[in-house]
Formats: sequence, C-alpha cells, structure tokens
Amino acid sequence: MERINTFFAKIIISMAAIICAAMLICSCGEAKTEDGNYTIEVGLEGGSGRASVTSPCSITVNGDESLAYIEWSSPYYDYMIVGEETLYPVNEDGNSVFEVPLETGRESLEVVADTTAMSQPYEISYVLSFDWSTLEKDEEKDAHTGGEEVELSYAEGYSAIKYDDGCYLVTIGDEKYHIKAEGCTCEEDAVVINKGCENIYAASSSVLDLIRGIGALGSVKSVSVDASDWYIDEVKSLVENGDIKYVGKYSAPDYEMLLNLGTDFAVENTMIYHSPEIKEEIEELGIPVLVEMSSYEAHPLGRLEWIKLYGMLLGKEDEAESFFDEEVKKVENLEIDETETKTVAFFYVTSSGQVNVRKTGDYIPKMIEMAGGNYVLKDTGDDENALSTMNMDLESFYTAAKDADIIIYNSTVTGDLESIDDLIAKSDVFEDFKAVKEGNVWCMSASTFQQTTAICELIKEFNEVLRGSGEDLEFLKKTD
Repeated sequence: MERINTFFAKIIISMAAIICAAMLICSCGEAKTEDGNYTIEVGLEGGSGRASVTSPCSITVNGDESLAYIEWSSPYYDYMIVGEETLYPVNEDGNSVFEVPLETGRESLEVVADTTAMSQPYEISYVLSFDWSTLEKDEEKDAHTGGEEVELSYAEGYSAIKYDDGCYLVTIGDEKYHIKAEGCTCEEDAVVINKGCENIYAASSSVLDLIRGIGALGSVKSVSVDASDWYIDEVKSLVENGDIKYVGKYSAPDYEMLLNLGTDFAVENTMIYHSPEIKEEIEELGIPVLVEMSSYEAHPLGRLEWIKLYGMLLGKEDEAESFFDEEVKKVENLEIDETETKTVAFFYVTSSGQVNVRKTGDYIPKMIEMAGGNYVLKDTGDDENALSTMNMDLESFYTAAKDADIIIYNSTVTGDLESIDDLIAKSDVFEDFKAVKEGNVWCMSASTFQQTTAICELIKEFNEVLRGSGEDLEFLKKTD
C-alpha cells in the first residue's frame, strides 16, 4: 500500500511539474506578445525559389494586430497583395521593403508580389511563414527615433522634440512631459500624458480657449471657472448645461468629481504654485498635471503659439499649425502711418485710488507697438518681481500720461466705463488729460483675457483705433 501511495505521489508531482511548465511557457508567450517592437524569424516559400526575404525581420505588435517589415532580396518588387489590400514599398532606395499587416501569432500568410525584374511584370504567389518561438524584443527600436525639434517662431516658454512614432518630449521650465502616442513602449524620465486625451481638467480659462481654437473643446470635461465667470458664450453654455463640469476653484477642486469623471490629465497655470499641495494631491490620484506658462511670454504671438502644444497633446497638430498661421497673417500687413505715431496709455484705477499699468516688458505694450502705437509709460521696466503690472500714484501717472493721444481703460478688473464721466468720477485730474478733452477714451472688454486666440484680432483693433477708424469693434468700445 505504501508503494502504491508513493507511485501516485510521483504521478501527482510529475503532473504538477508539467502544468507549471505549461503555465510558464504560456506566461512567457504572453510576455513576448505585449505591445512593442520585436524581431522574428521569417521564411518564404513559392515562386522559382530564387527570391528570399531578410530574416529575422522587424515586427511591431499592437494587441491582436502586428505589422511585419518584409525586405525582399531584390529592389524590383513594386507592390504586394495581402488579402484584398495592395501594399507599396515604404522605401525609395535598396531592396523593396513592405509593411505587411498580420494577426499576432499567425504562423503563415499567403501573399502575391509583383516583380518587374523580367521582361514584363509578373505577379507571383508566395507564403510567408513566421516562427513566433523566435520572437525577441528589439531594444534598439523601442527607443525613440527621429528626435526633430519642433520649430517655434515666437514662444520661448516651452520647447518640444517630435519622434518618428508620433510621441513628443516637451520641456516647460524645469519640467519634462512625455506626450505618449498609441503603441509607444518607450518610457521617458518625464510626466507621461497619453496623446489624444479625451477627458481634460482645465484649470485655466486661457488654455481652454486655445483648445477651443483647434476644435477640441469636447476633450475638456471639467473646469475651475464657474459658468457665471465665463465671457466666452460657447463655454459658458457648456458649463451651464453640465456638459463641462465645474469642479470648484483651482485652489480647492473636488477630487472625487475629478476621479468620477475619469480625468486623463489636468492642465494648470502658474497660480497652482501658490497651492502646491493641490498639484500633489491631484498627482496622487494618478492624474498627471501639466503646468503651462504662456502668461510669461513677453511677445503676444508667443502666447498664441502655445496652441501648438495643445495640438501635440490632442493629436491636432495640423489644426493648431493652420490656426496659428492664419491668425498671424492678420497682423503681418497692418496699415501703419510711420510719420505720425500716436501715444497710448493703458491702465485702470484700483479701489485704493492708485493706477495699475503694464510694465514695458509686458505683452500688452508690445501689442500696441505692433499696431503702430507708442506706449507712453516707458519707464515701467522690469524689477525684482515677475509681475507684469505695477501700481503708480495718481500724480506720477498724470505726469507720464496726461498728453497721451489715446486712453484705453482696462475693464477686466473694475468693469466697463459707461461714459467719460465714469472715468472723471474716479478722479477729477482726468479732466486735464488730452485724450479726455478730445474724446479719445476707449474701454477694453472684460472678456479679452479669457480669449488668447483673439490676440491678433485685438492687435488689429488697436490699429484701427490708432488710425481713427475703429467702429463696431469686438473688444474695444469707445466711451462717450
């Protein structure tokens, strides 16, 4: 009886070993067919036997579908037929190379190849055989190739490298972001964001406008600006209807809502650095965070050129390029009178009675200059802080701006001026300003700073005001 028990015990142990081995083989097979780039032994049968294909060949596995790169022993194969699909060489020099689709794990594939090596073209039937037991990871090909820097004409706050597989490596300040295309297996030492995200949390109104500019507003599912604070009608309506969810202020978002919405990634502006714990909390939820710095761009077209970054992120590169080029054309040939440059003061009066003005290094003075004007506050240069504005006492502002030909009041903080009397009500010293006396006071719409895409249109409107032809403008309103 003891011998029988020992016999059965040995059988059980042997069977367990066989099962484990089978599981190991299975496991190895699954590991080998994970998405990525490999090499595989390939054979060729058919024809006269004189043709051959390079083995091993490169193969890219993507789920149930694979793509094999078949190189023939001749440069005279001008097309292949696989099923009902006609394929053409992917190279111009050397032996003919084709990208041949096949089911992952399929061992043989019937094809037809047309050769022009003889007196006339011949279609010849072949069978390609793939030995999946020889599949090996192609470590060299798994690394990104290409590495071409994306050309930016004005933006200085970010740079991007584009790779052959459609991925990008973006640098913003000290942070790197890997925009990862489908099928990419390479891992960069960077924040990873999947290209073509469809569930974005936008904690910046200007960013949302850039996304809107490339026709990708449907990718945004949540924002940190409530419906009542939107000036862009299209966005306001979407937030009011709940198509885009308001998840609370950027400094106190509803994390549960972000998770329930399946947020792919969050885009913040530099205000988030005032609440760094918020950024960390979002990242701990598994949501990558990109901090954009378009507001640091000194050149107005540099701000607009950030639209190309969102084109990269959302797979809308062509749309972003086209939008940017068309907008730039609006300001390339403005009519400017070089003989008579008008001076412009741009400001608003704070609740404490001081005057808030733009520093000369800011993008608003640059827009005025591009439109053909001369910004009067030339002595407001950069100082030790990074703010683009500064406060002046009323007396100093009077000295600098009383003779300005044109006043443009920034209504984004304190609201529109309904009349010149509203400006004088803030201080009677404005009665002595040249622009007030001549009725050349304009008010800039509060919606302007939510619409980065309108930068070139606003420059055009500045130009029209400077030329004395500003009527029915969208962003500038003359104050009577």
